[in-house]
Amino acid sequence: MSHAIRLCRGLLLGVLLHFLMLAKFVLHWARFPAGASVGQVSDDAVWRLGAYPVPTILTTGLLIMAVISACQLDRAGHEENLRKLAVNRLAEH
Repeated sequence: MSHAIRLCRGLLLGVLLHFLMLAKFVLHWARFPAGASVGQVSDDAVWRLGAYPVPTILTTGLLIMAVISACQLDRAGHEENLRKLAVNRLAEH
């Protein structure tokens, strides 16, 4: 398996785990009752469940965009990366 595929899988798994932790945090923050059925959740908990994730998601998205914008990659840089990958692939065989 190539390094790029392993890297992408690792990144995706990391992102998924972070979002799961974030979701659990938001549920805890909203004091949403665990295992509650319909009608057992207070109006305040439902409001908090909507009020907290929106700013959290927007802030997270803005941070992600800031990090991605710091990565300067143009066509020449991309082609250089592809060339290096091809050289490394040949060296492995």
